[in-house]
Amino acid sequence: RTPPDDISDAYYFKLLEKYRIDHLRRLRGSGGGERMVRRTGGAVEFAGHRSYDPGDDLRYLDWHLLARLNSPFPKTFHDQEYHHVHLLLDASASMEGMDGGRKFRIAQDVASALSFLILANDDRLRVACTPGSAKSPYVYASQRFLIGRHQMPILRRFLTNRHVQGITAFDEGFAKYAHENQRRMSTLVIVSDFLSEIDDLMAGLASFTATGCHMVLIRIVEPQERALTPDRSMVKIRDMETGAERTLSLDDSNRAEYSRAFESHARQIRQYCQSHRIAYGEIDTGEPWYDPRIPGSLLEQLRHLNLLRTM
Repeated sequence: RTPPDDISDAYYFKLLEKYRIDHLRRLRGSGGGERMVRRTGGAVEFAGHRSYDPGDDLRYLDWHLLARLNSPFPKTFHDQEYHHVHLLLDASASMEGMDGGRKFRIAQDVASALSFLILANDDRLRVACTPGSAKSPYVYASQRFLIGRHQMPILRRFLTNRHVQGITAFDEGFAKYAHENQRRMSTLVIVSDFLSEIDDLMAGLASFTATGCHMVLIRIVEPQERALTPDRSMVKIRDMETGAERTLSLDDSNRAEYSRAFESHARQIRQYCQSHRIAYGEIDTGEPWYDPRIPGSLLEQLRHLNLLRTM
């Protein structure tokens, strides 16, 4: 069957069931969950034996083996951990895009697909949208971490009921979120167009890199953003977040300058991610991002970033 053109069809989620997020299995977490980590003692599941080293805790010696073989062998155990994953969806006014809101609808779908993969991985998930209110820059799907795929209907309603508004303060907002959630942040996933002053964006990302969490950035880009291609020489442009307007005379020189500026901004984001070992992918709203058979699809990009495995 041909994949649907969005993920409202349950068939798409059926398709996602074949995949799991891979990198989360190798990250730190807090005790008491699902991940199995090699440790000695004080845990929940017997793993095996190892050779005795002077100074080992005698409480973990296998006394039956000692009596039978006349050699000490400490027991080893699997300790269980689960990972706390945070997903931030940018719902600022710039995410409305220039195609009747298609940009944000795709961002919502991408966030839903990623959430499904994370929950199917038996990880703990917290989802938030920005901007929020003056009191808090974020709106949370739940104050508690979501656990299990059965949470998807609630999460899907939360995501689809979000509306674009206001401005995302990447520097202050990210710093606040990092400070409030740093104790339980194994992995952070951000879905955004990242249209901000590059210095503010870098400062915000630095707040998260300081926590030591693993980061994944998924950038949503419209084809119209890459190049100015109106069929007239005079245009009026409006900043979707501030409302400021400006009339421009478009010629080949102005179009080329805009394209250079846009690519420079994107290049600086990619370079920052590369230097800080942040996984980075782009979703072009003009391409069928939902089709796993094409190079630019979400699943193909996650696979290329070594973030996806097949069950």
